[in-house]
Amino acid sequence: MYTVEGLEHGIERAKVNIVALRKAIGKEKATIREYETMIAALREKDRTQAEIRKNVRLEIVRDDIPE
Repeated sequence: MYTVEGLEHGIERAKVNIVALRKAIGKEKATIREYETMIAALREKDRTQAEIRKNVRLEIVRDDIPE
């Protein structure tokens, strides 16, 4: 059988757990934002590199071949 004191203690523990979970959720949301920023930066880098590769022209000049 439950006691009033035991149930009240259970309520207090649940409140403490809710606070801890809210903090954890906040941290996880911050991690998601950080990862999204990193993903955006990597995608931009990939786009930039693809554009650079598209515009690169290599020309090989061999000075050691007699004319």
